[in-house]
Amino acid sequence: MNLNSANSVYFHALSMLFQIALRYVRFRRPFGAVQRIALVSMLAMAIGTAALVVVLSVFNGFEVFIKNLYTDYYPDILVVPQQGKTIPNASNIKTLLEKQEGVTQLSETLFENALLAYDQQQVIAQLKGVDANYPNVVNVNNHMQYGNYDLNSDSTSVPMLMGVQLANRLGVSNESVLPVTCYTFSQQGITMPGGMPPYQTNYGAIRGLFAIDEAVDRQVVMVPLWFVQEIRNTTTECSAFEIKLTPQTNPIAWAKKIEQLPGMQHVNCLPREAQNPTLYKVLNSERWAVFAILSLMLLIASFTIIGALSMLVIEKQKDIAMLKALGLREQQIRGLFLRTGILLSCMGAAIGMLLAYGLCLGQQHFGWIRMGNAASMRLDAYPVAFRWPDALWVSLIVVTVAFLASWVPAARAAHRPISLRGQ
Repeated sequence: MNLNSANSVYFHALSMLFQIALRYVRFRRPFGAVQRIALVSMLAMAIGTAALVVVLSVFNGFEVFIKNLYTDYYPDILVVPQQGKTIPNASNIKTLLEKQEGVTQLSETLFENALLAYDQQQVIAQLKGVDANYPNVVNVNNHMQYGNYDLNSDSTSVPMLMGVQLANRLGVSNESVLPVTCYTFSQQGITMPGGMPPYQTNYGAIRGLFAIDEAVDRQVVMVPLWFVQEIRNTTTECSAFEIKLTPQTNPIAWAKKIEQLPGMQHVNCLPREAQNPTLYKVLNSERWAVFAILSLMLLIASFTIIGALSMLVIEKQKDIAMLKALGLREQQIRGLFLRTGILLSCMGAAIGMLLAYGLCLGQQHFGWIRMGNAASMRLDAYPVAFRWPDALWVSLIVVTVAFLASWVPAARAAHRPISLRGQ
């Protein structure tokens, strides 16, 4: 027998085993006990698969929402000093950055702590001085809850944009008539008795309130860059460069390349994920923890496959004896029942996948499950984002679980001594 003939016989045998396995998972009326158990096992895998895909889609939805929310405040690249509060040789570094390929917008920011007072309330806040190009780098103006993004100064007070939570603690709004008093330490090099630096007093007018993130909303006050530079007695200092890249530019690769350039040894280039690493670690850890827990549920649900195949082995004793008499080896008998278990699981997984996809589409378009009607809620309904890579991972988990669950009854069927006498 030549090689082509041997391959033809081999594939014909595989096709025959697959057809037999397919016949074993058909559900025909009237349902017997084995068919009922097989149907239950298939439905268990369908429900487990649907639950796993839906929960992962909900996590994807929250991840997309949070990343979009942070995209509007955290830039593509944040250039910060390795040590200290300000970037050394800021003007030279700015010129270097503006010449780099992939940079579309660049903004300077400068931070300083301040004590804000209004009426009888006082809070410690962080002044973030931003230049005129800042709205082109990030989309903070999309998150203005009250008032407008307006940092154009007048002759009487410093314009301020304040986080909603900080404004609530201070008791102010964009309609407040009285100005907010801003106390900052002077950078003139003068000291008061006791070694304390003197403070200077300025007055600010609230132009708008924004809501981005709890950490930002509780402490950040945006003011013009010139105001913070004036407090620090400088005209060139900045704490960070915020950069917007072209859509086709990879921020991580770009940051690594820029850090290797001459003159960039004292700064760090941080992509968005590195600017808030805790958030992204929490998102990924929660996602994988839920994935592991629901995969364990699928493993538990696969116990029904063991029962279904065990009953099928008992029911098909005559078929097994006949196949052995026709010359099938033990490994082929084992492969037959392995295929039967995997087919049963895959049918359940396909049903569960379609169910999950339909539920996700319905949630996206109709918002069946609501999050509440509180005014502080930024989402009306639970967000979902169905991703095909998740479906692929779930399918691999289902096949793996089905293989493990089918191995024991398949091995028993292969090693079971069966005779045609009396059958």
